[in-house]
Amino acid sequence: MNFSVRNHRLHLDDQPVPYRASPNRTPGFVLKPEGIVVHDTAGRLNGDSSVRWLCNPEARASAHLVVYRDGKVVQLVPFNAKAWHAGKSSLQGRPGVNNFSIGIEIVNPGKLKPQGNGRYRAWFGKVYSQDNYPIVEMTTPEHGTGGWMDYTEEQLTTVEAICVCLFAKYSLSWLWPHWKVKPTKEDTNPLFPLRHLQAKVMGREGEGGSEGVMLANTNQRRWPSYQDNIIQVIPKGTVVEVLRSGWYVNGDEHAQWFLVSHDGHEGWVHGTLIEVT
Repeated sequence: MNFSVRNHRLHLDDQPVPYRASPNRTPGFVLKPEGIVVHDTAGRLNGDSSVRWLCNPEARASAHLVVYRDGKVVQLVPFNAKAWHAGKSSLQGRPGVNNFSIGIEIVNPGKLKPQGNGRYRAWFGKVYSQDNYPIVEMTTPEHGTGGWMDYTEEQLTTVEAICVCLFAKYSLSWLWPHWKVKPTKEDTNPLFPLRHLQAKVMGREGEGGSEGVMLANTNQRRWPSYQDNIIQVIPKGTVVEVLRSGWYVNGDEHAQWFLVSHDGHEGWVHGTLIEVT
């Protein structure tokens, strides 16, 4: 996937990606981006509805890019213009993150409310089932408790390639989710591979993790559940980097899971199978 930037427009394989000009930008402001803020659209899964909303003057919100579930990307604002994606925000005591960042929206319904029997309701009324989508119920300090839909591999591949391109083009120095710059927000959700993406674009300069030792041969999983999502088996006694933890609800079980990094992969292991130091 070969992304490039020409005249502050994103190109894929030397062709400009689809462009829908959003009026929700600050006229005359010349953006000199220093980092990237990643968001969830918190909307329907087709992506077009989010693009239409971010192009609607009534929304008073926009982003530079929207990444669909199938990996398609649409640009709404040039990278040298100020989009309205972060709201009232700050980073390391510096207010107005829109003034120095690029905003990328990833199509995802956001926090889902459990309805029972593996069904979860979005804020806009749509009900999603675990039979059709990878949804887990878990709690983290940053996100609270809710059901969370995993991102697609196509989305993650596209987001990673775009971020690598933008870091190189604009000499960016940081990448954070919306909740980092505006703590009242919950996006991106707990299943987003934040540390992996940070490592790809700038080395492991995110929040420090701890270490853990595997107490048995353990399946490392794409998300914290026993569904068919095994990435690899980590041998007993292996020391891994612990990135963060969360509480996952599966039937009657309410267990802690740990997101760990091992052998180039990021994934979840059950809390009873690791000793964290």
